[in-house]
Amino acid sequence: MADTLLQPDQYARTPVRDVLSAAARGLIGVDHRFLRALLDRYEEAIPALVEFGLEERDDLVPLDLDILALFRHRPAAGALPLLVAYLRSEPADPPDELVEAFCRLGETAVVPLLELYRELGPENGSEMAFVLAATRSRDPRVLELLQERAALDQDEGKFLLEIHAGPEGEAEPYDIWDDYPETAGPRFDLLTLPEKLRFMESPLTEHRAEAVASIGLEHVEGEAQARLFQLAQNDPEPAVRGNCWSRLIKAHEVE
Repeated sequence: MADTLLQPDQYARTPVRDVLSAAARGLIGVDHRFLRALLDRYEEAIPALVEFGLEERDDLVPLDLDILALFRHRPAAGALPLLVAYLRSEPADPPDELVEAFCRLGETAVVPLLELYRELGPENGSEMAFVLAATRSRDPRVLELLQERAALDQDEGKFLLEIHAGPEGEAEPYDIWDDYPETAGPRFDLLTLPEKLRFMESPLTEHRAEAVASIGLEHVEGEAQARLFQLAQNDPEPAVRGNCWSRLIKAHEVE
């Protein structure tokens, strides 16, 4: 499945790991269809999302913030190992999205945050103290930690204690759909020539047309040229045929 070009109607029945890998490779877009394929089977998806996020990866399209967006939209205790790992990697300057994800978990996040604070020490714990204060947990260990911060820095401590003392309540829902397009295609700007040639055989007209348009003029030779000529003559869609002839003519003009 990893070498199959996924079509949007296949996302829902494709293993979560393969959907994530395809997005990270730029082979599919991160859009509403991608999100639904994960949220519609969320309990199954959570372990795969955590495992994927914990890996040392060098993807064309990093998905860290997208995975975080899913956990902001649907808070899940199972996400805590990944959220803690994210915070451990950036203890001095965590992104706002990460702070929000912890806050949405509320009391569930308190023990892992306290453990991480003790692990990294007070000198590296300012932001973690802020996250704990923002959860507004009434766990006495949180108040004790904030009072310790106040003893180290009166101004910081006062600020954190004021946040902690604020009213508890449900956070405003995070509407993930507003932050993502309904449809987004493959990242043709990042794909290799062989991957673009594979997309020229896609059943989706827009994929074939975009794949053709993305082929650099310097690559219009050999197999690529033969494929373009074949589609220019035989593709059922005028837009695809037009893109093919355009590539072929422009490549000939620069020779």
